[in-house]
Amino acid sequence: MTERLLAFQDRYTHTAQPFDWTFTRTDLNGLPTRLGKYDSHTPPPLAA
Repeated sequence: MTERLLAFQDRYTHTAQPFDWTFTRTDLNGLPTRLGKYDSHTPPPLAA
């Protein structure tokens, strides 16, 4: 197991590339509303 984890770490270190994060604060504030459509226990979004 240790060898496999270290091999993954080595491979990932050489292949990983940065990415542009596109999830904004507005997206985060809207998340409870979107989740609330599926789960009635989700709290309402915080006021902006």
